[in-house]
Amino acid sequence: MIPFYGIHREHRALRQIYRNAIDEVMASGKMLGGPYTEELERNLGRMTSSETKKRHAVCVASGTDALYFSLKAAGIGPGDSVLVTDFSFIASASCILRAGATPIFIDINDNCLMNIDLCVADKNFEKAKAMIFVDIFGICPNFKEVEDFCRQFSICLIEDACQSFGGRSGNRPAGNMGAFSCISFDPTKVVSAPGNGGAVLCSEEDAELITEMQYKSPSGHNSRISEINAAIVSLKLFHMKSWIEKRKEIARYLAKRKGTEALDDNPYQKLPITSNNRPKVIEALQKADIEYMIHYPRPLHKELGLNAYSPNTAEICNHILSLPIHPWLTDDEVEHIAKTVESL
Repeated sequence: MIPFYGIHREHRALRQIYRNAIDEVMASGKMLGGPYTEELERNLGRMTSSETKKRHAVCVASGTDALYFSLKAAGIGPGDSVLVTDFSFIASASCILRAGATPIFIDINDNCLMNIDLCVADKNFEKAKAMIFVDIFGICPNFKEVEDFCRQFSICLIEDACQSFGGRSGNRPAGNMGAFSCISFDPTKVVSAPGNGGAVLCSEEDAELITEMQYKSPSGHNSRISEINAAIVSLKLFHMKSWIEKRKEIARYLAKRKGTEALDDNPYQKLPITSNNRPKVIEALQKADIEYMIHYPRPLHKELGLNAYSPNTAEICNHILSLPIHPWLTDDEVEHIAKTVESL
């Protein structure tokens, strides 16, 4: 079976390096807030800063928590509304409910990104205090266009860069858009922790506020990355560039076989394809022993039991699925995937 994720193969290749780091953390007795976390935060800030916007990082327990803390730092709470795509992982919208606010679901464009042109037409648009813009499947929008839109309507912009870390929008890295950006080290990501973790990227002032909130607030949050997870993620950052290049190489090859083009600025955390006959594709993948997943089977508003009108999202949910794409696929496995998909 060709695995959808390659984390076990990664561990096999780098096992001793990871074990040495874990031993060092355990021997130090510092399980939280130690030198590995500090190093990771410095590196994340450096990697996501641009000439026009400097970033400071605060590591938290998950990408989901990163979104929630960004909303709270932006002053979002009960009575407020937040614009969000209707096509993403559930955390992109559940964090809004967790903050006590109301999500306003916006349909997608042809790239599966939130269509900001549809925002103003929504009857609840004037109530929006913030926007969570999701870089779905690693695709970044034109940062300036989204920032200009939010600035025009006094909307706080939060970038959900959980799938795009390592990607770019022009000369700016993913994680550099808006007042806050959020990344995840979930095991499904390009750079993952042995468990979970995430980070908020923002101004130095907001970073200080989030640091206070994450485990000292009256609401009792305790959201910190462990030193072991920070140590492993820090080590993986050294491999990140080569891993992303391998993902791009695979994406380019599969796209060429299908007569399409890959996106060079995309880190390819996922590789989605669409088909008017998804059951046939699924059957072929199963017969070929290729693991697949469906990202995403339902619009977010349905996942949360809410109402919205998103015909493009509903359409894509009926036709999309994701193929394996990770740097641990062998050439023979990539060729097997290409031949299977090419025949459909």
